[in-house]
Amino acid sequence: MEQSALFATSRLTVTQMEAADDCDFSQPTCDYTNTTDPTTYYIADIESFTVMIDHAIYATNINVQRNARELNGQIVDINGNVMEANDLPNRVGVPGEYDILEIGTLLKAAGVDTLDADGKTFVKK
Repeated sequence: MEQSALFATSRLTVTQMEAADDCDFSQPTCDYTNTTDPTTYYIADIESFTVMIDHAIYATNINVQRNARELNGQIVDINGNVMEANDLPNRVGVPGEYDILEIGTLLKAAGVDTLDADGKTFVKK
């Protein structure tokens, strides 16, 4: 977890491993051996996955406390432009509802054009 960051898995590699016979699981130095070849899976259309954003503010000096369902918010892109983001499933600043955004909408707000560049990195606009 870190401020201003989102981690979403788009590729997963699974390997089955076995602990050495003399391994004591209370010790962090156990040796493991791969028992199968790694298998890689890709998560299709990650941009269409949604995240619910629950947030709150508390200003002690003026005695104000609000949560996501009480705030009239909006999504602003990396250039400070207000984005329209209330076409389902995206919902931002709707009274009584949590903010729900597609990962693709968050990427667009961050200025990320694609996750597919050279198969390794994203391209920023």
